[in-house]
Amino acid sequence: MSEQKKETKNPIAKLAQHFFLDPIKTPKEADARIKEILPFLGGFFGGVILFILLGNLLEAVKVLFNILGYISMAGVFIFGFFLFRAIKTKSRLKKLQCEKCQEIIDFNGLLGYTTTTDDLQLLDSKVQTQNGTFDVSVKAVERKTFRMQCKCQKCGTEKSVSQLFELAKVSVPVVKGVHPQNVVATLTDMRNRIQAAYENDHFKNARSYNVHVELNKTDEEVIHDFFFDDGAANKTPIGTVSKS
Repeated sequence: MSEQKKETKNPIAKLAQHFFLDPIKTPKEADARIKEILPFLGGFFGGVILFILLGNLLEAVKVLFNILGYISMAGVFIFGFFLFRAIKTKSRLKKLQCEKCQEIIDFNGLLGYTTTTDDLQLLDSKVQTQNGTFDVSVKAVERKTFRMQCKCQKCGTEKSVSQLFELAKVSVPVVKGVHPQNVVATLTDMRNRIQAAYENDHFKNARSYNVHVELNKTDEEVIHDFFFDDGAANKTPIGTVSKS
């Protein structure tokens, strides 16, 4: 006998479960979610202002109002995140929506993809210390734009979808106490190590170059993730993605 998932009766827990776990499957659902979020966001934002004002006016209970203000601020951040996620999901779904029948094209409708841009951006950082030396480091971000050729599973209409993805984020550990005359040489060495790690199997052997990997995904993985919300079940295996 299969075990059924128990539905929580606590209204606060039910609300949290709704915003955290319930997927958004269409642009209309995204609009509805945004409308649900805005009153909470506005309420918490108003609470922050109100409690700050009351705390300044009523010194005797200032600590209490400060605590309530911090709670309201946390609510602003949480529901601000929900709003950002809903807007981002709506944008993604609009791109995947069939222009003829309005169906959302699923992962099985992906026919193939081509790479239109591929950029590895290196960011130097140097911070001067009190003794005149520098703490230096280099970070790098790889971004690609893919044009995905899709076919609606309902009516068969084809459409092309372009999307910019972040595939990799890496860095070289900070080197401290670098003499001013050695800053350029140190940064050049760091940049060369990142470039070498990138060219040698796309950061898979980054440790041998003393390069720290924060994020490293394949083309297929980022394209696969594009078709699904976080936590979506029954995902199609990545291996079905083909490159045109």
